[in-house]
Parts: sequence; structure tokens; C-alpha cells
Amino acid sequence: MNKFYVLFFSMFFATICVAQTNLNLGEVMISGYYGDSFDGEDGCGDSFAFVSYVPLAPGTTIRFSEADYHQWADDNEGDLAWTNTTGSTIAALTNINIVTSNQELSCGAAPIADIGSAVYEVAVVGAFWSFSTSNEEIIVYQGPGPRAANTFISIFLSDATSNFPDNVPQPLLNSNSLITFEGIEDDADVAVYNGPTTFSSLTDFKAQLTNVSGNWAFQDEGGGVDNGKDGVFPDYPDDLLDFPGNLSVTGFEDVSISYYPNPVSNNLFLDSKLSISDVVLYNTIGKIVYRNSSLADSNNQIDMSGFQQGIYFLKVSIGEETQTLKVIKK
Repeated sequence: MNKFYVLFFSMFFATICVAQTNLNLGEVMISGYYGDSFDGEDGCGDSFAFVSYVPLAPGTTIRFSEADYHQWADDNEGDLAWTNTTGSTIAALTNINIVTSNQELSCGAAPIADIGSAVYEVAVVGAFWSFSTSNEEIIVYQGPGPRAANTFISIFLSDATSNFPDNVPQPLLNSNSLITFEGIEDDADVAVYNGPTTFSSLTDFKAQLTNVSGNWAFQDEGGGVDNGKDGVFPDYPDDLLDFPGNLSVTGFEDVSISYYPNPVSNNLFLDSKLSISDVVLYNTIGKIVYRNSSLADSNNQIDMSGFQQGIYFLKVSIGEETQTLKVIKK
């Protein structure tokens, strides 16, 4: 009986102590998407990327709906949820890509996120996520379940439309949280943010991400050509931007840490005022490719000369704090 109570309370406190980042208006924006129905995969390559202006704590969940808000009660378009399941804080300005595919065509059991994890959600029976065959609208929000929004964060609209979401709180429809291609590129099938990658404030971040005419690049499908992979800018995900905020200098809440150069060819250097207790390097499928609990013995550097080119994730521990950083090997 005692063991039962110990287990019960351990599980209870573990549950209530999982903290997540509560996001505000405009703090998460869509930074690219691929909705090309001529992808040669029957819609099984549809994707979108998002970027957060603030760090995302372990357990943070962000929800996305491609259904028009005024039809949330009965719309048959899809919903999904992304969660930070890395076990550590994801640095601000980290671009996160989700291959959403086409749920109706059974393109895999779940969407695939390059950081964290994503799952389809069921808000309306018979609803399916099918980005390339819908209006390519994404409503970003947080809440206890699909289409149960406590906090609206931003809206992304790629198609021409005069029917903006009805009944959504008006601040969400202001230019500081609405990305719309209306009147600029009404039916883009591939698009990426291509503007500034450093920001002076949240206001600046929102202004740059929503400046579609100045800071986005597009392609329209034509003649059955897969514009997401044709070698003509922009391709997806090859031309998604990496933001220097998550590539060179970042930090824990009370700990300053930097790592350079990034991209790296040979040695990656880490610099911190406090002692780094552990570093773990993962590849994109989550396999540990390097670990060092005595980095000071290596002069706080990691020899990456023998690593294959690509993206890696570096989990750094300083005392009780951990954070995951993105590293590019060239």
C-alpha cells in the first residue's frame, strides 16, 4: 500500500510539475510551407515550418488548425498538435519543420517534426489534414484540445480569400499577427520567409514576419512541375532560413553561453561563464553521436571534422539547466 501511494504521488507531482511556455500574440509565426499537389508523392510531402520568438520549455504544446475558424464546429479540415518532447528548452528563433503529409491518404501514422513531436488531432469526426488540397490556412493557438483555443497566437493564409476568419478576436487579424498572401501571391504552393533573421524586439519580429511583399519568396506550380524540389529558389525545406539567434549565441535564463563557428567545419567551441557539466550531440533521427561529461578537459571544444555534413542538435547541461542548440556541419 505504501508503495502504491509513493507511485501515485510521484506520478501526480510529475504531471503537475511539467511546465510549458505560455505564448502570447504573435510570438509564434509560420516561416514557410510546402503545399504542392504535384510533389510526386500524392500529397505525402506537404509541410510547414514555424519559428518562436521565445524559448520553448519542455512539455510546451502548440496547436495548429487548417480549418476556417467560423467553421470550427463542423469543418472537415485537419488539426494537429506539436509538443516539445526533447526534454530540454528549445532556443528562441529555432525553425521547426513538420512534414504533415495528407492524413486522408494515410501517408504515415503521424506527422513528422524535425524537433519535438507532432500528432494529428480529431476535432470533428471525418476531418483530415490535407494541406495541398485545402485553402492552406493555418491558425496557431494554445488550448486544452483541438479547436479549444485559450490563446490565439497567429494566422497564416496563403490563398486568395475575402473570407477572413470570422469571430476571431480582432487583434489577431491585425497585421502584427496575420501573414496573408492576399493580393501579392494568391496561390503560392511553395513559400519561405526570406527577410531579416535578427530582431530588436517582438514588435520587430512580428513586423518582419508579416511583411509578405518584402520578406517572403514564392513559387507557383505549373505544368505538373514540383516547385518544391526543382532547384529554383525557393525550394522546400532546403531554402528555409536559419536564424542567427539560434545558430551562434543563445542562453539559459540566467546563464550566458555561446558556440561558434556555426556552420562548423572542424572544431566547435563552447563558451560559458559557468562550468558545462555535460554535452550530448544528436543527429536528426535522435541517435547520440557524441557525448562528453568532461568538456573542460577538451578546452570546451568538440572536434566535428569527422562528422557527416548536415544538421545536429547539441544538448548542453550546466548544473540543473539544459538547453538544446542547433549545429550545422558543413
